[in-house]
Amino acid sequence: MDCVNWFIEGYKKLTGKTVLAEQVGYEAVELAQEEIGYEFIPDEDLRKLPDPLLVETCVYDDEDGNEWIAGIVLCGDLNAGIYTFWTRNGESISRQFINDWREEA
Repeated sequence: MDCVNWFIEGYKKLTGKTVLAEQVGYEAVELAQEEIGYEFIPDEDLRKLPDPLLVETCVYDDEDGNEWIAGIVLCGDLNAGIYTFWTRNGESISRQFINDWREEA
């Protein structure tokens, strides 16, 4: 999954505006669950995700000075997203599991 293209498509759906790929910052990082802020993934969702997490994040500062951060939690196959989150200025816009993924017992 190309995280930057995913961000561009999602941003357009949320705002109706287009952003260029070179304006979007990108990072992939492995994080322990205790390193994740509640504004990104709340505890009740975090308990259902693997530990540690592989997260691809995109950051974009829009023309109005808003900071957008969106991420995809990956599991196993690097193209298999299991959870997504969107924030604007540190406040949650969207959080959801993809395809009703749940941690296997």
